[in-house]
Amino acid sequence: EYARPYGADLALRNGGAIRAAFPRGGISLGDILTMHPFGNQVVLREYDGEQILDALEHGVAADGGVGPHLLQVAGLRYVVDAERPAGSRVISVDIVDTEGGHTPLDLKARYVVVTLEYLVRGGDGYEMLKKGRELPFPQPIDVDIVEAYLRAHDPLPSPSTGRIVRMDKGKSGV
Repeated sequence: EYARPYGADLALRNGGAIRAAFPRGGISLGDILTMHPFGNQVVLREYDGEQILDALEHGVAADGGVGPHLLQVAGLRYVVDAERPAGSRVISVDIVDTEGGHTPLDLKARYVVVTLEYLVRGGDGYEMLKKGRELPFPQPIDVDIVEAYLRAHDPLPSPSTGRIVRMDKGKSGV
């Protein structure tokens, strides 16, 4: 939501950057800092669809397709089967527009992505994200964006489902 006015199509964040869940009821600045303790700088980059797919595949390559490398997303949804060989675990990816419509990821198309500076420096092995084209953006800290979002959307609605769908045996959607 914060980056849409700057042209962002989607957002990517490594699961390891999220260290706690929000409590039920009121959410304090302390709760936000517990959830996001690193003070990550938020950046805007342009990638092609192939780079995005490579990043999603990297996120599900180890730990049975779960864990801190799993990319948490907004503006897209993807289907994973972690029982498939690494490199072919992402079955499908759709870009989701602001109206809820979706189109398949085009590997040759260019997409504007809001993400963390940590990832674009190759953190957690996301080497493919080093290759994005830098775009003008205020580069706020993640905690500031989350705090502003919570103020604007109080009370916080239930999160949408279906962003990450697991097809492996015995697993449910994320």
